[in-house]
Amino acid sequence: MINIYSKHTTCGVKIMEKEILSFVDIINHLEKSAPEGDSYQHDRIELRQVPLTERINGVSHVRMLYFPLSESIPVIERQPQLGKWQRIFLIEMDFAEPFREREIVLTLYGE
Repeated sequence: MINIYSKHTTCGVKIMEKEILSFVDIINHLEKSAPEGDSYQHDRIELRQVPLTERINGVSHVRMLYFPLSESIPVIERQPQLGKWQRIFLIEMDFAEPFREREIVLTLYGE
């Protein structure tokens, strides 16, 4: 078994089908449920205990509710056991610049 884990709250890991129209549907759903430009309490930096230069990314945190930070995948004879159409995606929700490097942890269980 392998576990793939993102160490970030606005970047997750998801197993999905690699199909462009599915991605369009997901983006459209996210825009309806958590619109860019809406008012998010997380963005009220002056009320939080963070530097005033903290990123304005409340929408990123809300959109991440739909995506896990990790996925576990069975591995047999060194091959991940994904379905025919399944792929592993790193899902980034924070598009504010400057872009940040992300750290992913891979943990292999078993022999």
